[in-house]
Amino acid sequence: MIVAMSYDSVELLEQFASSRGIRFPLLSDEGSRVIEALGLLHEQLTSALGLYSARNDLDRFRRVAYPCTFLLDRSGVVIDKVFEEHHLVRRTSDWFLSAADDGTAVARGGAGSVGISISLPSDGYRPGQKLPLSVVLEIAPGYHVYAQPAPDGVRSFRIRIDAGVDATITQDLPAPAGRIRDDLGEEFPVYEESVSWRASVVIPSNQGDIPLSAHFTFQVCSDLTCEPPIELELTLMLRGHDLDGPPAVPEAG
Repeated sequence: MIVAMSYDSVELLEQFASSRGIRFPLLSDEGSRVIEALGLLHEQLTSALGLYSARNDLDRFRRVAYPCTFLLDRSGVVIDKVFEEHHLVRRTSDWFLSAADDGTAVARGGAGSVGISISLPSDGYRPGQKLPLSVVLEIAPGYHVYAQPAPDGVRSFRIRIDAGVDATITQDLPAPAGRIRDDLGEEFPVYEESVSWRASVVIPSNQGDIPLSAHFTFQVCSDLTCEPPIELELTLMLRGHDLDGPPAVPEAG
């Protein structure tokens, strides 16, 4: 069940829910008393942050809560919480509900003993939504991919994500679970078996259909030999939606 709370009045929330077809409860904390009691009061919005901007001298930007989401289990215990950097950025519910590689938009590829996939819960995006891009790296038994730093002459695993437009993209690669020792006894971090992680993608405006691409560079090795370096690109086509209404239709020509 989804429940949202803001400092807006009951009347304003009713109008907002009606205009956008929202069916889950919207709670009014007019005066921000609950927001303040929870320690979530945003004392001063930044005047400029990343791709967005906000003015601090307007009344509607006062007593605002930090953008945050709490995930509760069935007994009401908070099991996860996420805070955003800006009031215009929101994660979709799919961020919390979807599992890696279960998305409806999936691209797969591979080379030799490695398979890679990227996926999103949907092939659509809306302005300011934080999309959860899942990345899965599958490595055959007996093989490994070097993380950074790699031995001299060997390519370490790298990934670059590009939306082709102004976008905010962040990711944290997982820590390598294995270590390989070379002939001189020096140890190097490696990825082995299956590794998965998430990147976040925020597109600030509806820019129509856009390609979201992940560029991979890596080298697969066994205990005896290394295969040639590999460069691989996977692409998902995303459809732009406005905050209301159908997907945008690209202009002809």
